[in-house]
Amino acid sequence: MGGFGITDPDDLLFVQDVVAVKQEVTSISVKFDDEAVSTFFDEQVDLGRRPEQFARVWLHTHPADSPEPSDKDEETFKRVFGACQWAAMVIVAQDDSTYARLSFNVGPGTGIAPSTDVFHIGRQYSHLDDRYFRGAIDDVRVYDRALSAEEVAGLAGLTVARHKSF
Repeated sequence: MGGFGITDPDDLLFVQDVVAVKQEVTSISVKFDDEAVSTFFDEQVDLGRRPEQFARVWLHTHPADSPEPSDKDEETFKRVFGACQWAAMVIVAQDDSTYARLSFNVGPGTGIAPSTDVFHIGRQYSHLDDRYFRGAIDDVRVYDRALSAEEVAGLAGLTVARHKSF
């Protein structure tokens, strides 16, 4: 089963709701009904939402115990979301294990041309193997600039002590 994440207008990575549209589901695949997706998108625009609030986070389930994306997942993600500035794919497996990827196609100094670079949270890649974080990741934020020490401390609920030079 699959659906779209509805995000907060001021925090596009904070998913407030998940909406499933009409779809054909088998034990190994999900196919969204094109008319249902079109209607869903129209309804979201009528509610005053921007596309990045309802058409960037793709959530779906896997019937087995592996949340790893299949070749079909990768092809669908690239085909459907590849032209977006950013998108997220979230997979929940039958055993409740999860996979999440936040992909960027633009960034500081990169212009708006699509890129093949992918940004992963919770994944360590090497030429030998892929390793995925097992556990919970909470409150992930991505900025288009370096944060100051004060900003980082503020996010952690701390203050930065400044010492005077002698």
